[in-house]
This record gives sequence, structure tokens and C-alpha cells, in this order.
Amino acid sequence: MKIKRYKNRGFTLVEMIVVIAIIGVLAAILIPTMVGYLTHSKVTSANSTAAEIKKNIDFFLTEADTAGYGMKKGEDCYCEPTITVIDGEWTINMNGDTSALFKESRAYKWEGSGAGKAGQMKFGVSADTLLAISLANLYSDIENAYITFRLEGGKCVALYYSPETTAAVAEMPAFGKSGWSVDIFSWDNKTQGLTKEGYIVGTAPVLQTG
Repeated sequence: MKIKRYKNRGFTLVEMIVVIAIIGVLAAILIPTMVGYLTHSKVTSANSTAAEIKKNIDFFLTEADTAGYGMKKGEDCYCEPTITVIDGEWTINMNGDTSALFKESRAYKWEGSGAGKAGQMKFGVSADTLLAISLANLYSDIENAYITFRLEGGKCVALYYSPETTAAVAEMPAFGKSGWSVDIFSWDNKTQGLTKEGYIVGTAPVLQTG
């Protein structure tokens, strides 16, 4: 009895072209969707971190007020500090006349700037450095970032946080009394939390797009 042998048959050129075309169409559909999902996920995380940092600055200021070195009250008592995080070290610049803005206690005095890392001793430091150490301890997973915020009436009224740069994001809107100077912000392509320069920025309160 003869055994019938079948030769292995490969793809024809037409079949390969069809398969490549299908893969191309799927990639064109899925890649933008995946990129959009990744951006949204990063923005959500940045907004959450911004809200947490804002809340913990408020907590620090409340404790400082109780201990006698809190922020003074008054219409002109406001400042817009910046924080640069580089390799886990948090450096704060208060950007204001701290003697006019803050009270002074026996234990702590505001000097206008300070720097600290997680685990650093809190004794014998300035109030600025104490704030830097406190935030570094709370967010030891943040290695590099830029943060700026507005302090007013003993509270943090608005803040933005970018985990993708250690410099100011130039196109961000200014702060205004009791918060942001605008209610709606033109983010890149109306993608909330993504700047035209391509930076992910978390805001608290969240700046909506429009």
C-alpha cells in the first residue's frame, strides 16, 4: 500500500500581506488607546500624591501653630514656596519674608529655606528643614520631583506636583487668592494633567481641562 505524503505548505505572499495589514490596523487602534490609558493612570496617581502632600503640609502647619511657630494670620500673610526633590533630598525655599509670615518658638524658627532626607534627625533644625524632613519621611519613594504651593491663612490652599521634572513647569497657571488664578486650564490636547511640554502634573485642587 502506498502512503500518501503531503508537503508542508507555507504562507503565500497574499496571505502574508493580509496578516500584516490586519496587524497594522489592530496596532493603529490599540496603541493610542494604551498610551491614553497609561497617561490617565499617571495623572490619577500624580493628582492623588498632590492631594496627599497638600493635606500633610496642612497637618504640619496645624501642629506648628499649636507649638507656637505657625503661620501668622492676615490678608498679606501668604507665600508660594517651592520644593525640589533630587535623589531623595527635599529642598524647600519659602520665597517670602519668613519673619513677617511665621511665628517663632524656642524650639523652631523659619529661616527661609531648608533641606532634609528621610530618616534625618529632627533636633536642632529650622522649621523649614523640619518640614522637608517630615515630607521626605512620608514620601520616601519619591526620588525626583518638583512641587510648588500657596500658603495662606495658615493653610495650603493650592499645590502642583510633577514627578517628571525637578524644575518649574513654566506653562502652569499662577496661584490666586485662596487657590488657583483660573478654574479651567487648557492642558495639552485637553488631556487633564498633561502639559504641552509633555510633563505629567498632579494638582490639588484638581485643575479641570477646558
